[in-house]
Amino acid sequence: MLTPEKVIRLDPAAIAEQLRDRIDALARQLLPNGRHGPGRTYRCGSIAGEEGQSLCVWLDGPKRGRWRDYAADSGGEALDLVAAAVCGQDLGRALSWARDWLGLGRLDAETVERLKRQAKAVRERRAREAEFDSVRQAQDAKLQWLAGGELRPGDVAWRYCLGRGFDLAELPAPPRALRLHQSLWNPESRRSWPTLMAAICAPDGRHVNTHRIWLEERSDGCVVKAPLERPKLSMPGGYRGGCVRLWRGASDKPWGAMPEGETLLAGEGLEDVLTIVCARPEWRAAAVLSVSSLAGLVLPPQVA
Repeated sequence: MLTPEKVIRLDPAAIAEQLRDRIDALARQLLPNGRHGPGRTYRCGSIAGEEGQSLCVWLDGPKRGRWRDYAADSGGEALDLVAAAVCGQDLGRALSWARDWLGLGRLDAETVERLKRQAKAVRERRAREAEFDSVRQAQDAKLQWLAGGELRPGDVAWRYCLGRGFDLAELPAPPRALRLHQSLWNPESRRSWPTLMAAICAPDGRHVNTHRIWLEERSDGCVVKAPLERPKLSMPGGYRGGCVRLWRGASDKPWGAMPEGETLLAGEGLEDVLTIVCARPEWRAAAVLSVSSLAGLVLPPQVA
């Protein structure tokens, strides 16, 4: 029998680590109307649990156990998810709920230390696996991008751009970051479509991901996004701080050698940024694929 002085409760960090270990089951219990999304995520409409896509829980990778409600601009760790979903934002009540859910209400000092050692070992193993996965995903992304060809006047990608209101012919040459795959497999539709692809580079210049826009050529010759729920989709893997290095501007110098005082345009969405590039080709331009990525964009040190 445990004496009062030997009863020790896990600290919040240890509780949070235990919740991360079981994030799949936790997400399903707290958000029963959700469903699994792309890239090992769990999606629902909000913290209230209705159907939708605005709230994302990461089930794997470096973000495992984290969540974000993009509509409500809120998020955090697994313990914060418990607090928001069932405890009225009360972290104290969330800790108590989590201990009961994990079956860790009353523990002796030896068990606490063992659980902490196990949690540390799991964190280290996941970090190694995440690093290995990151390298493999970056290699796969670059290979898929290289499987495409350069954009050419009149091809499907060129005409898609025309349909979006800008003409790549106004530029000295098509952007090097863009390529056209004539027939790329789409997992949602289980068929292939012509696809506009963009190289996403990390702040150090490595090609770490590839963004794809699946296209459909209509009978009248117009080219539009393919009729898919997600016609735009990056490959698995992250690109924190990175972007599509879309245009080098008047200097045409590599990003690492960007001249001081050069104007840099940064925006969300390939089409929006390309529209401005065609109008102001003297500017260097970077495109990101979400507003949150725009906020986290890491720029060259020459940018004042």
